[in-house]
Amino acid sequence: MILGISDVKGGIWKPDGIDIRQLEGHVAEAGSVVGFPGSEPLSNSDLITQPCDVLIPAAVGGQIHEGNADRVKAAIVAEGANGPTTPEADVDPARARRDGDPRHPLQRRRRGRLLLRMGAGVAVLLLARERDHRPAGRK
Repeated sequence: MILGISDVKGGIWKPDGIDIRQLEGHVAEAGSVVGFPGSEPLSNSDLITQPCDVLIPAAVGGQIHEGNADRVKAAIVAEGANGPTTPEADVDPARARRDGDPRHPLQRRRRGRLLLRMGAGVAVLLLARERDHRPAGRK
């Protein structure tokens, strides 16, 4: 069930679920998800902090950052954009459990993380970022 969605004009939240076919009709007519009947208006930044099972930041990079990472309530963050999580808020759940580093906001929450739809270029960038942010002495 999809509870929230956003576009460049804003976001919407509907705790009892969004009918995607009805939303498609609304977007075709209005040009945005904003104003979808029965939904609550929500800013894109507030949408990221809503309680849900899976959060899919999939359009703009840097959406989850050090300033909001500790407010992300999703059990799983399924990253679909190029760099939706900044290095300062980045999480590796296995490393968080192993190292218990409380300095990283998402590590305090120990949530799952999926990287979706990435090409070879993105994979190389993520591996380089991981290498550059690895604690001294770790291989």
